[in-house]
Amino acid sequence: MKTEKQCTLCKETKDINNFTKLKVKGRNGKEYTTYRGRCNSCQAEKNRGYYNKNPDKRKEMHRKARYSIASNQFIEMLIEQNYSCAICPRPIENDTAMIDHDHSCCPGRETCGDCVRGLLCRNCNTMIGLAGDSPEILRLAADWLESISKE
Repeated sequence: MKTEKQCTLCKETKDINNFTKLKVKGRNGKEYTTYRGRCNSCQAEKNRGYYNKNPDKRKEMHRKARYSIASNQFIEMLIEQNYSCAICPRPIENDTAMIDHDHSCCPGRETCGDCVRGLLCRNCNTMIGLAGDSPEILRLAADWLESISKE
């Protein structure tokens, strides 16, 4: 088994662990393992350059990968909410909207897309997250705030 590989970009010969392992299907339909042609540091540099030139594309890809939401679905949600947070009246835009989802459905970092609840401003998203998505904790907090403001 190969232990070294030459990067197709920087032309340096590096340990095979410096390359991303890929599973691909051959012409015969069988799956086999190979390695990316570029070393991880060259690939990261290429990705950084692309994302710096295309920041909207990066956000779009992130939404699709993490929340299973296409760009047009995201825009539709913004329009449905009149470009404002689903909880408070703060305005939100394409680059400031936070996607809220039900963590009991998809506890990991990626979601199925069906558990997306709406778009929030950063403050409301943080508030819900710190309360552990618990309506009881949020009610207790609201009750407490109302009780101390009457004094």
